[in-house]
Amino acid sequence: MLYQSLALLIGGGVALMVTANGMLAARFGLWASTLIIHMCGLLTVSGILLVRRKPVTLRSPGAPWYLYLAGVGGVATTALNNFCFEPMGAALMLAMVVVGQLLGSCLIDHFGWFGMNRYPFRPGKLVGFGIMALGLLLMTLWQPVGSDTTHQLPGAVYAILALATGVNLAFTNTFNASLGRRIGVFPGTLVNYLAGFVASLFCVLIFGQWAWAAGDAGHIGPFLFIGGTLGVLAVAGTNTVFPRISVVYATVLMFVGQIAAGMVIDAVGGMPVTLLKIAGCTLIPVGLLVNIRLDKAKKGKISL
Repeated sequence: MLYQSLALLIGGGVALMVTANGMLAARFGLWASTLIIHMCGLLTVSGILLVRRKPVTLRSPGAPWYLYLAGVGGVATTALNNFCFEPMGAALMLAMVVVGQLLGSCLIDHFGWFGMNRYPFRPGKLVGFGIMALGLLLMTLWQPVGSDTTHQLPGAVYAILALATGVNLAFTNTFNASLGRRIGVFPGTLVNYLAGFVASLFCVLIFGQWAWAAGDAGHIGPFLFIGGTLGVLAVAGTNTVFPRISVVYATVLMFVGQIAAGMVIDAVGGMPVTLLKIAGCTLIPVGLLVNIRLDKAKKGKISL
């Protein structure tokens, strides 16, 4: 249960990270805040490597080139999340992103792509995934989705982009984990943030965006800058968890941790925590447990 618990904690940390990053983006703008986040992440992981005082190797003979671009995928995820957030709303966007993560994770698990352990998909697992899908549906019902004439693209386009964001997350997390297995967890995390830093710097230079929201100087505190540090811990944790348990289950566990922490953050911030949200969040781990029992019945043990 060690790695399952770690996956839950990673999800909770991601919820805090998203909150801090969103507040930072409100102060400095999308691309500038992304650059700051990666700068803080680089400082954090560099400090960890210096304290450890172990030889660091960033190259691995035979490692596919795309493993070194996971940080670019992280920048793309941030941009897509912000693009889809306003027209879709938080609840629906989160649901679609998670569905995309599950789809991407199922493909990775079934085929054993990118050096991950192979977990063939069994049709019986559709029961568990159906329960999870019902939970996601309930979570979207608490907030009606209206038509917004200020957005020119059809709603289906935003839904597809949100799905693509989730698939991108599944692949990015797997790339990080695969590289981490080759060169080490924290060296792999350093590579991730180096690539993300270069990509976000490129975006700042291209789009020329460096904005400081007027009147916010007195409201910038340390919490806004912990996103990069939490991101390092999340990437390092993911690199540790993904090679050891199913990518699908790790993704779901991280989601449960993220939603649980998000509900606490909403409550503290004065946002309503409805019964539908609680019911939806409860059904997701129920579906997970159904699939775990199926694996135990088939193999005589839990194949996580």
